[in-house]
Amino acid sequence: MKLTVDGAKLLPVAHHILSELGRVRSMFAQPLRGKVKVGIPDHYDDMIFETALVEFSRAYPEVDMTVTSGCTSGFAKEIEAGRLDIAVVNSIGSHSGEILETEATHWVEGDGFEYRPEDPLPLAVLDRDCWWSEMPGKVLTEHDRAFNIKFRSESFSNLRCAIRAGLAIGVLPARAVQQGMRIADKSRNLPALPAVTHSFLFSATAPQDVVQEMASKLRDGIRKPS
Repeated sequence: MKLTVDGAKLLPVAHHILSELGRVRSMFAQPLRGKVKVGIPDHYDDMIFETALVEFSRAYPEVDMTVTSGCTSGFAKEIEAGRLDIAVVNSIGSHSGEILETEATHWVEGDGFEYRPEDPLPLAVLDRDCWWSEMPGKVLTEHDRAFNIKFRSESFSNLRCAIRAGLAIGVLPARAVQQGMRIADKSRNLPALPAVTHSFLFSATAPQDVVQEMASKLRDGIRKPS
């Protein structure tokens, strides 16, 4: 398709009119105000803080935002109690709420990690009251693979440090794999791992306009390359 001569003359005028209409609408638009309490998994920290949460804060400076980052196993109770308005929770198998994404999990080791295959696998695990703590050992046990837990921590940050330092091998969601680490080679013969489902939970008493805008920013942040 090609514009006619008259169409070519009209095009810049049309762009100007549409721009002016948008400017007029923005003059009367009600700025988003209120409070929002957000819960996100702690392995999302780097990506989400630098994209979704910062962009939300800049776009809606009148909204008072509070963020909780950590283990998501208690977020459902926090939503029910009104201490969180929107939360991203993770699970394997069954899930509740609106699905945000499905994320692969990997056996991850430091770039210089070495161990003798005949020895029990040195393992680093999360020390939490949730499936994240149990999953690595459970999968290895199901496949008759011997292991020794060499490191425990409540945080993904410390778990990554131990893996990067070569103290042990561990299980990380794909977004948590960082420089200085590598996904374990197939020659390790490690069992397959389940994917993680991340879902939204919303409080029924939360300000819906604010919560939906926050959910939109989180979706956008997930879609951006990490």
